[in-house]
Amino acid sequence: MRHKHADLIIAWAEGAEIEFKSVICWAPVKDPIWYMQGEYRIKPRKPRRFWVNLYDDGSGAVHSEKKIADQLRCAHGETIEVIEVVEVIEDD
Repeated sequence: MRHKHADLIIAWAEGAEIEFKSVICWAPVKDPIWYMQGEYRIKPRKPRRFWVNLYDDGSGAVHSEKKIADQLRCAHGETIEVIEVVEVIEDD
């Protein structure tokens, strides 16, 4: 019979960071014991945030910081909108 956490065990052996669900939160675990009744997961990747300026002339610009997006509001004409984008990439 395949172990309940087999996929996570393989990912951990290949270097993935594992977290264990305690009573109140997810916590990192360096050497998991892999209890059958326990809940484990691969530590989620930190989301990437960036800001996009949309200009009235149809152009746009991408910035890694909101303060830069705000400073460059009029670089290509009137800014229609500054949009914050949050990107989280999940492995299949």
